[in-house]
Amino acid sequence: MDRFLSIEAFVRVAQTQSFAEAARQLRLSKSVVTTRVQQLEELLGGPLFHRSTRAVRLSEMGQAFFRDWSAVSHRRNPAVMLDQAALPWFAELNRSLTDRLDDEAFVRRMRQSVDRLTTLAGELLGRARRDHPGLDGAALASLLAQAPAAAEGTPSGPLLFAP
Repeated sequence: MDRFLSIEAFVRVAQTQSFAEAARQLRLSKSVVTTRVQQLEELLGGPLFHRSTRAVRLSEMGQAFFRDWSAVSHRRNPAVMLDQAALPWFAELNRSLTDRLDDEAFVRRMRQSVDRLTTLAGELLGRARRDHPGLDGAALASLLAQAPAAAEGTPSGPLLFAP
């Protein structure tokens, strides 16, 4: 296995979020790109992508490898958007947009959504400060400190990142 060819295939799939498009851009067959990514997954000891018939998205291990490779690569890799639909709470939020609610239930739902987004902002700030110690996040930290206590019924726990 040529590790750099496998990494090249992985990076292109991560950038395009498609094995077929990565293969087209690399002028290889889809099976060659798939094999190269599988070889890299075997080497690293886990899946780099979550695959379905309709979508390819980076796994947590894939996100970490892509981020680490981008930091040491001479070629800068563009960021890949997070697949929000893969987050259970976000999928439920989108699903619930068509719910018919009375005024009281609507206000409760809005409070819970604000609480979730406040928690999410805190997680993102914490991760950004950990990854970039020189980051000045004082303004956001100040806003988060002023946020009211979570509404009753708001789920707790991490929204994006494993503890």
